[in-house]
Amino acid sequence: MQFSRTELQIITELAKGNTSINTVAKALNKSEKHIYRLLQKLEEKDLASISAGKIIPKKSTLMVRLTRVLDSYPNLIPLLADSGISILISLLEAKTVDEITEEADVKKSTVYAFLKKALKISLVKKDGDLYA
Repeated sequence: MQFSRTELQIITELAKGNTSINTVAKALNKSEKHIYRLLQKLEEKDLASISAGKIIPKKSTLMVRLTRVLDSYPNLIPLLADSGISILISLLEAKTVDEITEEADVKKSTVYAFLKKALKISLVKKDGDLYA
């Protein structure tokens, strides 16, 4: 499952207690229409719903964990956006770059870019050719 940077920013705003579409739009400096379109994507991913201009986060395990992580570490948003979460999930067990590329179904250059950033902030560790 992939998330855009703005989808992750919306989840961060929900973690802060901002549930009004208007409030989230202002906090992210985006139009309400843009936020609404992204909320429809979050609805499709079964992470949130919309009712009377309010965003209602689902109580799914993924949503609960994302809100906790992003609330505590909002600087992870650029790393987790797009294919970042898929790559991170593939690293639950130590793997080589080729194995990560295959499992996450992304380009090798994307994996290397992710690993470079993740190593820099100690999110992953390297042991020989294996990353975890």
